[in-house]
Amino acid sequence: GFRGRVGDHYVPVVIRTKNDTVRITALRDTGNTLTDPLTGQQVLIVSPAVGEKLLMLERGRLADPLAVMAAVPGARLLSFQTVGRSSGLLPVKRFEDVKIGAWRGSCLVAFSPNEIGRGKPYEALTGGMV
Repeated sequence: GFRGRVGDHYVPVVIRTKNDTVRITALRDTGNTLTDPLTGQQVLIVSPAVGEKLLMLERGRLADPLAVMAAVPGARLLSFQTVGRSSGLLPVKRFEDVKIGAWRGSCLVAFSPNEIGRGKPYEALTGGMV
């Protein structure tokens, strides 16, 4: 019984596609306010390695948001802002079967061109879903 939690700041994540199941760990980032402007729902942000598994695209193509949109049915772009960068665009895709900690449902997943965690035990960032 850890009720879906791994430590105080990490949560297990399971993303199911019709061809695969990807299991990763996400950092619960209270500063992550990235949301889908269409639904208001929190967006899960994943590292390039996870993006490769989910989209079957190599990292070079994942770094180009327009290339992802052209290659992946249902992909779109989401604008974002971070500390030290005024704005940018992330490719995103909705996955229907996602479990983040105890939360389960449909989720928009953003594909970061930059590594997430760099040697730490997580490959994704989540905010208010858990």
